[in-house]
Amino acid sequence: MLFPRFSLQCRAESVCPMENGYARPVEGIYVPVDMQNMVVIEFEDRKLVPLPPVDPPRNYTHGETRGGVDRSDLKPLQIIQPEGPIFRVYGHYIEWQKWNFRIGFTPREGLVIYSVAYVDGSRGRRPVAHRLSFVEMVVPCGDPNESHYRKNAFDAGEDGLGKNAHSLKKLRKYGTMIAPGLYAPVHQHFFVARMDMAVDSKPGEALNQVVEINVKVEEPGENNVYNNAFYAEETLLRSELEAMRDCKPLTAQHWIVRNTRTGNRTGQLTDYKLVPGSNCLPLAGSKAKFLRRAAFLKHNLWVTSYSCDELFPGGEFPNQNPRVGKGLATWVKQNRFLEESDVVLWSSLFHTHSYIL
Repeated sequence: MLFPRFSLQCRAESVCPMENGYARPVEGIYVPVDMQNMVVIEFEDRKLVPLPPVDPPRNYTHGETRGGVDRSDLKPLQIIQPEGPIFRVYGHYIEWQKWNFRIGFTPREGLVIYSVAYVDGSRGRRPVAHRLSFVEMVVPCGDPNESHYRKNAFDAGEDGLGKNAHSLKKLRKYGTMIAPGLYAPVHQHFFVARMDMAVDSKPGEALNQVVEINVKVEEPGENNVYNNAFYAEETLLRSELEAMRDCKPLTAQHWIVRNTRTGNRTGQLTDYKLVPGSNCLPLAGSKAKFLRRAAFLKHNLWVTSYSCDELFPGGEFPNQNPRVGKGLATWVKQNRFLEESDVVLWSSLFHTHSYIL
């Protein structure tokens, strides 16, 4: 049986408990490994690169960074609750004001929030979401040179096993020197939040829909004599392919998850708003290798119809992607109906580290 070839970035752990594994990288050595059979395929020693010099502050330990002396110019900051906390914790169940939810942890996602609801007076417990978590974090580097283009860590799916090799000689526009002999390439961080929604939905109900809101400028004319008019325009996202959306900050774009049957006292349907905030898309080219496994980063928002086996956007095993039928970008090709459904929102949050010093 043939398995697809993939790259896994690894680094050796130091026996010193206080050692920063990224402080003195070894560059120029590549060891392709058959991960199915755990066999070294070849060993490549392409070039001899001196290690960065020994520099104690690189490790950011208490004694080495400040000489073991705390600052004396700070005043105490006290946060107190004289009548006790406003939340209650019963094991994994939390009540906070009128909110209640359960928390859990997984080795891959970290914190997971379950069964989110709001207690609304006589209406009782009103569900908001089934399950909330960050399901992936991808960190591609923007340096096209050898070793750096390989560094595209899937911090959740790969457990943060990212190789960190740095140039010691030539300064490049793709990064900057952050310490003597230590180079940091320009890179981005992509956080993907999975939101399995249940706005005002009872168990077994699938009555939610997703609507996009854009603010439009009214054309000058009879309805806009003073040229100050603008209005909000709704677009119902009816299917999965239609729901692949990108942020538009110039139109104050946002999305709402709406219950199609439940109304509030003004006669409007109940909903919750997702505001994307500051955001962007991958700055690498469309054919960048990391996008083969991280195609879910090509849009800021995806919406899918709930399926119990669709939990991680890069597939269950991102090291072995792309594989047929695995990952968010493949799932949406089913183009499932969303107009009145059990919807799951996948929101990508981006941050770029350009290190211009």
